[in-house]
Amino acid sequence: MTGGFGIFRYRSISGSIYRFKYSGRREYADFYAKAARDYLEEIICSMNADAIIPVPMYKKKQRKRGYNQAETFARALGKEFDIPVRNDIVSRVRDTVPMKLLDASQRRSNLKKAFNISKNDVEFKCIILVDDIYTTGSTIDELAREFRRHGVKRVFFVTLAIGQVV
Repeated sequence: MTGGFGIFRYRSISGSIYRFKYSGRREYADFYAKAARDYLEEIICSMNADAIIPVPMYKKKQRKRGYNQAETFARALGKEFDIPVRNDIVSRVRDTVPMKLLDASQRRSNLKKAFNISKNDVEFKCIILVDDIYTTGSTIDELAREFRRHGVKRVFFVTLAIGQVV
């Protein structure tokens, strides 16, 4: 992992994130992307990222929810910063236990072999992984490890929130 940033502290925005994830409030993504510009514009622009890659959901879970909130936020972020969003590079191939139910060590083992990078010819030098919440970093770390194995030199992350989920 090269580095990363959360836009908000979890406790300050938890209700909003809940509505975004579970109540279909996709329009919140535009607000979050504008907040990213307000707080992180210089940093994100200096990354010179080749692509924004949302953390994928397991297909069955995504069908049930109707959308992947990380992808929705990633698309708004890509539009705000004019960076291509690629949701066709990595997939979640294992249905994992929801992270909020696990402690730090269980989170790490929960994600082993959960992701598959579908293209062997990934030519990105720098990517930004996007997710909703960063708690222990297990999801981001596992994805970063996979992308580094595939030749990506710099992996950053941007999340809506950082902090303890209670």
